[in-house]
Amino acid sequence: MDTGQVGSWWRFSTASSITFGEHTSRFLPDACRGLGNRVLLLTDQNLAAAGVVGPLESLLRDAGDFELLIYDKGETEIGFAGAERCAAAVREFAPSVVVGLGGGSNLDLAKVVATRLLTNRRVDSWVAGGVPGAALPVIALPTTAGTGSEVTSLAVLTDERHQTKVGLASRGFLPSVVLVDPVLTLSCPQQVTAHSGMDALTHAIEAYMAREYHKRVTPPFTAEGFVGKNPVSDALALSAISLIGGNLRRAVANGGDFVAREAMALASLLAGMAFSSAGTAIVHALQYPVGARTKTPHGLGNAILLPAVVRYNLPVRQCEATAVARALGFTAGEDIEAAKTLPSLLSQLASSIGITPGLDSIGVVEADLPEMAVAAARITRLTDNNPRPVDADALLEVLHDALHDGPLGSRRV
Repeated sequence: MDTGQVGSWWRFSTASSITFGEHTSRFLPDACRGLGNRVLLLTDQNLAAAGVVGPLESLLRDAGDFELLIYDKGETEIGFAGAERCAAAVREFAPSVVVGLGGGSNLDLAKVVATRLLTNRRVDSWVAGGVPGAALPVIALPTTAGTGSEVTSLAVLTDERHQTKVGLASRGFLPSVVLVDPVLTLSCPQQVTAHSGMDALTHAIEAYMAREYHKRVTPPFTAEGFVGKNPVSDALALSAISLIGGNLRRAVANGGDFVAREAMALASLLAGMAFSSAGTAIVHALQYPVGARTKTPHGLGNAILLPAVVRYNLPVRQCEATAVARALGFTAGEDIEAAKTLPSLLSQLASSIGITPGLDSIGVVEADLPEMAVAAARITRLTDNNPRPVDADALLEVLHDALHDGPLGSRRV
């Protein structure tokens, strides 16, 4: 059968089991019990110091039927080398289940290590050779409301040698159990809450504005990866956008506002489901080289790039832009006005939670842009998913727009 034809089908997959709600982390022993009794808990020292790890460790130890190893050397930007160090450190323990506790980096580390422990192939070989299919079961407990990694078949790592981010995809990365406990996000610092929230918003908007599934080249049935904008991803993305519009400012302003924290945890979950199917596009393609150059958080870079990308895509996504603007609370004017206002709404939202718009605010200068555009253009799994065609020149145009947060003639000074 010719799998290069344009088709008209889409696919949706997510974690095997999702439990959402206040104090659902108490079910961790029950979740582990169905998967194995040798439990590896991957987390980081910040969460340990914040008192997040201790109660979960006690739950597992008090249960009396688990052997537990805690690895708390997770990193904010986990790379190939960090994943290899972790796998080497825990291999002798021979876990039967891997628990990821933390933000996206910790959850991605859990996915990668769960796979690496069942193969002799180094992680840096997976880019060219594909991710091995077998993996230990993973239980994911997110502590930030942003990445959605708990419900995706993706893991993003830093390629230290080439100083760029690499997205790996495997069905084995999908967690077996997800416990989304909004209480765990209460310890999330204000700035991380802001960056994570904008990351979730970017996921939802890019999924909602992605290339339509019926306009993409049909992949093989067994292939992992994005399938394009589809009915399920649209519904999830719009719900996430509405939740973020109503709650992100509150969660940043008052980290103890549990109602806002719960809403943001749900938004992140829904946005993760949406983009895991529909995919992301050139915000993420551009953020990879921007993040590598500036060493800034992923969500911060996404927040700064998002208005310029939306502005670029407006000619082919006016209806979607209108719906996003309305979901974010813009009720005035005609639909065309709402669509045109969306980029400025996104900049205003970012500014209201402490994010300074413009790539220049994170140290990017004009001379950096051509190399970034070329690097982003190579990430075809993302550029091909953009609704409006792009090449290096178009990406350079978007970067110029994002440099000072505005098109030529109307830029911030």
